[in-house]
Amino acid sequence: MEWQPISTAPKDGTEIIGMYVHIETQVVHNVFWMGEDDTDEHGNADIGWWTYEYGEVGRLKLDGWMTPTHWMPLPEPPKETV
Repeated sequence: MEWQPISTAPKDGTEIIGMYVHIETQVVHNVFWMGEDDTDEHGNADIGWWTYEYGEVGRLKLDGWMTPTHWMPLPEPPKETV
């Protein structure tokens, strides 16, 4: 797997690994795209790249300087749990 430009990432809600650089540091998140068809409980759409904050309890929009610039697919999960 190699980093690919974010413009080639799936925008169907698929979770991927997203990356941006901040102060010469690669910041990596598990990200997903929310589009026009994705709305919250109030019917509002906030289009863009999102990640989870505090596990799966909350979400954080990655915009501005946090907007991912590159992505790669998530690897397959382990077959066995330890």
